Amino acid sequence: MSMKRPNDTPRRLTHRAGCRAPPLKPNLQHETPMKVWFGKVKHRLGYYEARNRISEPKFRRALRHTDTFLLGHPKSGHTWLAYMLALLMTEEKDPSVNLLNVGNFVPFIHGRDHDIARYEHLPNPRIFRNERPVHHKLYPRIIYIIRDPRAVLVSYWHMYRVLLGDEDTSLESFVDQYLQGTGCFTYWNKHIVRWDRQVKMAFIESKKNDRLHMVRYEDLVENRRIVLEGITYFLDFSPRENRCRVWIFQCHASGGGSIRC
Repeated sequence: MSMKRPNDTPRRLTHRAGCRAPPLKPNLQHETPMKVWFGKVKHRLGYYEARNRISEPKFRRALRHTDTFLLGHPKSGHTWLAYMLALLMTEEKDPSVNLLNVGNFVPFIHGRDHDIARYEHLPNPRIFRNERPVHHKLYPRIIYIIRDPRAVLVSYWHMYRVLLGDEDTSLESFVDQYLQGTGCFTYWNKHIVRWDRQVKMAFIESKKNDRLHMVRYEDLVENRRIVLEGITYFLDFSPRENRCRVWIFQCHASGGGSIRC
């Protein structure tokens, strides 16, 4: 995969991505206006904040000081990086790690931090993928992946079109709705935090302490070895050199340049 040029625009990215886009699936049922209204009422009444407070004790009990959380905006390369991390943590113990079962090794807990209690069987250090962190201030360690927002939004738009079967919403309209939190974002991924706000918070956090490690998706594409070695240093993990070479090769052979999940 070639790096994006500075003058790439959403329209150009869309044109290239459109050649790879899968056919749209049948339309899924949109949330009704009543559900949207009810969701707003719950938000105003503090339902979601109360739910998070109730779940916090369970999360604290299950949390280990060696746990690491993989965060970032959706469509920034989480699946590919999670696959690399799974290869790193399992070493030769389980050669069956692949992109389809990676969730068994790096569980997805989006918006449900207390679900880490379901993974007591995983050995230390555990790594969890969470694109909607709840108790992030309690996370012992964080790996935050960043990707060019132009590519993120194009990929995000394609995911929306595929999941909801919406052939009418243009990229320009989708981006406008995303920035304003209107339109489809009143019922689909309505709790998402905008890319610019997420990244700003991550940079601020990374300057305050060393528990957060930033990873650029484009750096993974450009020089995988250097980025992965930085992650192993951050995790205080030292795989054997021969395993590290196999790990780098497997990550390259997985075709990571085409993975944007």
